[in-house]
Amino acid sequence: MKNSTAFSRKMAVLLGMLLGLFAVAAAQVSVSPTTQAFGNVSVGKVSSLYTFTVSYSGKGQATITNVAVTPPEYVLITGQTPVVVNGGMAAHYQVQFQPDVAGSFNGTMTITLDNGQSPLVVTFTGNGTSTAGKITLDKTNMDFGAVPVGSTSAAQTVTLTNTGTAAVTVNPATLSPMEFIQTGATKKFTLTPGQSDTVMVTLSPDHIGTYTGTLDLQYATLSDNGVSLTGSGVAASAFSIATLANLPTGTQSAAYYVPLQTAGPAGTVTWSLVSGSTLPPGLTLSSSGILSGTLNGAALTTYKFALSATDSITNSAPRRTYSLVVSAATGANCNDDMFSATDGSGLLTPLDALGTGLYQGFQAGLYPGGVNTRPASFEAFGVAQANAIQALDGNGNPSPTGKYVLLAIGSSTEQKEMQSFSAFFAADPSKNPKLVFVSGAQGGETVGELMSSTSSYWNSIINSSLPSAGATANQVVAVELEAVDSLSSSFPADAQQIQGEIETVMQIVLTKFPNTKLMYLSPRIYGGYSNGIVTTNPEPWAYEIGFANKWVLADQINGVASINYDPAKGPVLAPWASWANYYWTNGMVPNAANLLYTCQDINPDGTHPNIGGKNKVAQALLNFFKTDVTATPWFLAH
Repeated sequence: MKNSTAFSRKMAVLLGMLLGLFAVAAAQVSVSPTTQAFGNVSVGKVSSLYTFTVSYSGKGQATITNVAVTPPEYVLITGQTPVVVNGGMAAHYQVQFQPDVAGSFNGTMTITLDNGQSPLVVTFTGNGTSTAGKITLDKTNMDFGAVPVGSTSAAQTVTLTNTGTAAVTVNPATLSPMEFIQTGATKKFTLTPGQSDTVMVTLSPDHIGTYTGTLDLQYATLSDNGVSLTGSGVAASAFSIATLANLPTGTQSAAYYVPLQTAGPAGTVTWSLVSGSTLPPGLTLSSSGILSGTLNGAALTTYKFALSATDSITNSAPRRTYSLVVSAATGANCNDDMFSATDGSGLLTPLDALGTGLYQGFQAGLYPGGVNTRPASFEAFGVAQANAIQALDGNGNPSPTGKYVLLAIGSSTEQKEMQSFSAFFAADPSKNPKLVFVSGAQGGETVGELMSSTSSYWNSIINSSLPSAGATANQVVAVELEAVDSLSSSFPADAQQIQGEIETVMQIVLTKFPNTKLMYLSPRIYGGYSNGIVTTNPEPWAYEIGFANKWVLADQINGVASINYDPAKGPVLAPWASWANYYWTNGMVPNAANLLYTCQDINPDGTHPNIGGKNKVAQALLNFFKTDVTATPWFLAH
C-alpha cells in the first residue's frame, strides 16, 4: 500500500513537471510570415513594404533583443529593439527590398530573443532588374523670374530623351507647389530609344513671395530625376483674380470654405457668379468672395463654374472658370475644416500671423518678441555652423570622399511626410551631391519616448536607418524634428510638457550624433479633422505644440545652460536650433503663402497626412532648406 502511494506521488510530481515543460514549450514566440518573395524590382526603385509580426503565446513575456536584416539590399524600415512581447502585445517589423545592382538576392531577418528560444528567421527572395533605357533631360533648372500675382508666366519646357537602347515607361510626374502648373507627363507614356517628349511648366503666383519647387519625373524602371523650379510672385499693376483655377478639393456632405482673392490696385471688390454658371449643390458665394457651405447633395464629380470680380474704381470685371473636385467622405471629421480657440477668442491664428498678439495670455510669433525672424547674432552663429559643414568619413573625420547626413526624427506623421520629402529630395538636381537624407521617423516615436537615451528608437536609427543609407551616426550634421506626444492637460501645461521633452531630446541628439551642428524644429499639421475620431493631438493641441517649439528656441536664445550651443558660453550640450518652417495652418483657412489642408489631404483617422498632405509638407520643408541662410551652404550644390 505504501509503495503504491509513493508511486502515485512520484507520478504526480513527474506529471506536474511534464505539464510545466509543456506549458513552457507552449509559451513560445513566433513570427509571421516566415518567408516573403519581393519579386522583381528595378535597380534604383524600391519594393512595397512587407510587415512581419512577432507574437507571444502563453503566459509571461519575452524581449526581442536584436533584429538583423541581411544583405543590405533588404532594409528594415520600421521596428525597434529591445521590445517586449507578451500575450497581449506583438511587435511589427517592416522590410523593403532596394536592389542596387541587377541579380537575385536571398536574404534573412534574424530575430534574437532573451528567453532561451532559438532565433526566429524569416527568409527573403527578390530580383533586381535593370534596363538598357536611359532618360536624359535637356535642363535641370527652370527660373520663371518675377511674375505678377494673378497672371501666368510664359511656359518653359524640359525635353525628355531616351538615350538608351530599350523603351522606358514614363509615369505621371509630380509637381509642387501648386502654383507651378504642368502639361505633359500627366499620363503614363512610353519613350522608345531615340524618342523625345516634352513637359511644359508655367508659374501662376497667387501671393507675393519666392517660389521654389521640383518637377519630379518618375519612371517605371528607372530612378526619378527632375528639374528644380524657381520664381517669384510680385505685386500686380492691374486688377486681376489671384485664386488659382483649381480650387481645393471638397468632401461630399461636408463643410467647405474658400476665401477668393484678387491682386492689383482696387476699390471695393464685388464677386458674383457669371450668368449661365451653377455652383456645386450646397455652396453659396458672398459678394466679398467667400465660397462656402456644406456639399450636401453634391455628386462625386468635378464641378466647373465661372466667377467674376468687379472693381468699383475701374469697373473692370475679370472672370475665371473654376474647377472643384468633390470626393467621397473619408471617415475623418471633415466638418471641422477650421477650429476656434477654446477661450472664445475666435479662430486659431498661426503663430507667424498672430505675431505680437496673444493666445491665452502668451505672445505668439516664432521667436521672442513676437517676431518671425531670428535675432541677428543668433542667426550669424547658425550661418557659421552651416559654413563649417563638410564631408565626413564613417568615423566622423573630414574626408573629400565622404558624405554628411540630414536626419529626420519624429513619429508616424513625420514618417509619412518624409516619404514625400525623400522622393522630392532624390529628384531635385540642386541638392549637394555629398548630402544624404535619412528618415529615422517611426510610428510611436514621440518626444516622450525619445527623451530616454536608451529608447529602442535610437537603436533603430543608429543600427538600421543610417546603415541602410550607407551612413553612420558620426556623419549626421543636421537633424529635423517634428515633435508630438500624447497630451491631456490644458494650455500652457501641455506645451510646457513638450518643451521640456524637446530640450532633453536636443541633449541626446548631440550625444548620439556628436557632429550635429544644426537642429530644426517643425510643427504638427492641422489636427482638427481628427477631433472626435482619435485622441492623438487633435486641436487645439496640434496648434499648441507650436508654442513648445517657440519656447525651446527662446530658452536657447536667452542662454539656458542646459541647451547651450556656444562654446564661448560654457559646455556645449545641444546643437544650435531653429524653426525649419511653420506649416501649421487652420484647416481650409489659407496662411500667407496660401497653404491650407482639406479633409482630402488627411487619412480617415484625421491625423496622418495622405499623399496630398504629405506633398504639401514635403514641399514646404524642401523650400526651406533650399532658401534659408543656415541651410543653403550645405544643402545646395555649389
